[in-house]
Amino acid sequence: MGRLIDGDKLIEDLRRYGHENISVDGLEGIIALIPSANPERKTGMWIEDTDDWQYECSECGERYSFDADSTPMDAGLKYCPNCGARMEGIE
Repeated sequence: MGRLIDGDKLIEDLRRYGHENISVDGLEGIIALIPSANPERKTGMWIEDTDDWQYECSECGERYSFDADSTPMDAGLKYCPNCGARMEGIE
């Protein structure tokens, strides 16, 4: 598996060192200098509101609507699209 890097740092370095005619080796060199990102991923739950068939992220409060017979998990939402929290089920 690859490693996570800070995309903002990559863009900053590309702007600093130029990116017009950079070779693959040059790009690899820049990427090698960027420290690995180690984000702490939040975990949450989908909070079900059956009155209007919405589910709320327990971490950020963003609400998503689904059909009466569907859930965020059915739709493949293993992560909140708003905050990125890894969802561990439905409350």
